[in-house]
Amino acid sequence: MNSIYTRLSTLPVLANNYVLKFLFIAFLGIHIPLIGLIVFIVLNVGALSATTILITTLLLTLIATGITLYTLNNLLEPLKVSKNALQSYLNERKLPELPENFKDEAGVLMQKVQETVIKLDSILEQKKDLIGLLSHDLRTPLVNIKMLSEYIESGEPTPEEVLSMAKMISDSVDRQILLFQEILSILRQEDLSWVKLRLSDITTEDLLDVVMHDMQPLAEKKNIALKINNEIKDKLTVEKNLFPQVIKNLINNAIKFSHKGSQIEVDLKKIGETVIIQVSDHGLGFDMDDSEEIFEKFSKRRKKGTMDEPTTGMGLYLSKKIIEAHHGTIVAKSEGPNKGARFIITL
Repeated sequence: MNSIYTRLSTLPVLANNYVLKFLFIAFLGIHIPLIGLIVFIVLNVGALSATTILITTLLLTLIATGITLYTLNNLLEPLKVSKNALQSYLNERKLPELPENFKDEAGVLMQKVQETVIKLDSILEQKKDLIGLLSHDLRTPLVNIKMLSEYIESGEPTPEEVLSMAKMISDSVDRQILLFQEILSILRQEDLSWVKLRLSDITTEDLLDVVMHDMQPLAEKKNIALKINNEIKDKLTVEKNLFPQVIKNLINNAIKFSHKGSQIEVDLKKIGETVIIQVSDHGLGFDMDDSEEIFEKFSKRRKKGTMDEPTTGMGLYLSKKIIEAHHGTIVAKSEGPNKGARFIITL
């Protein structure tokens, strides 16, 4: 921002006071024509008529008034810039780049506008992510419920199997209700901060039970074996409704990109105070140059599964958000296309 306001802000006496800048310009606007008239009269003593003095006074006053109004209008630039920044964000969702080096009231206003818009944009993005999480992670249990329902309708299962499947459907619905309630709870938070998750202890056995309940039917449908290696006997301190969704997303992706009859390994181990969870498959894999991009929202690197299963490009992005909210990391590794993939969570 290069303006009269900027130049006046370099003067120590005016730097911290916006009103004083206006008073300073007004003072000059009033006194410059007066000083000019005095100088004019002194230099032309005895040679001036009353008409000349009057005309000179009017001209000097008009010139000073014009300069003063122009300068005062320029001093409004911080307000105009702030207004345009807000308008641009509302119309185009374009984040402002307002200066933050001014110390007067107008400078503080620009700083607050900048901070508020960025915070608002962050809240909107988090809200979209949470809604995306809800819609994305409702899909898998609904597919399972549909599969079990169709099997029951076929009349093939025995009465005991029907009861077992009904229990599976009921448990799946209960878990999705809890997930739905948790996301609604986060949405009600003032800042929607993922970091402010309600953490609680859960055993790895319970965690795996929750995950396998939803993932096993999908794996069996594709004749894929899920091999679990759990070396952790301690409890994990996580958000018990959201954290399992990450493991489900990784296993779901592994199933999607694995060929029929293959195997997926889920390994849990602890080294010192560090928990490592790894999901590995022997499927389509990816180029390591894309290992960061596949975590982006609606990544261009997303592709269909081995049986043309669709993908939304949201699963890995949301999984990374949840892991980061737990102060952990998630990375993807692969030896290359068609050489499988590994996703490693570190807490």
